[in-house]
Amino acid sequence: MDGEWLMILGANLFGLVLILFLIVAGVWGKTGGTQVMEGLRNLSRDPTSGRIGGVCAGLGKHTVLPAWLWRLVFLAFLLFFGNGVLLYVLLWASLPAEPQKDVSH
Repeated sequence: MDGEWLMILGANLFGLVLILFLIVAGVWGKTGGTQVMEGLRNLSRDPTSGRIGGVCAGLGKHTVLPAWLWRLVFLAFLLFFGNGVLLYVLLWASLPAEPQKDVSH
């Protein structure tokens, strides 16, 4: 029983580290490696063009990976590691929503 919990915890931690690596690598590619910390500070969700909570749409705007590829990443994490939904919810809760642009004149 203890070995099973250790495997589950290890898979969840591996998934979390891999998602964080993909986010940092995506921001690194978008900024050319010069302003990574600023790019990470500017990460946000885009609920207006997102499908569920705007996490993948926001990541698609701020990294080199498009939103559809982020959706596939989270689906793969759900299928292979079982933590895709958990990681999505954590990012949804921690990333601020993108400010709405005022289009009224």
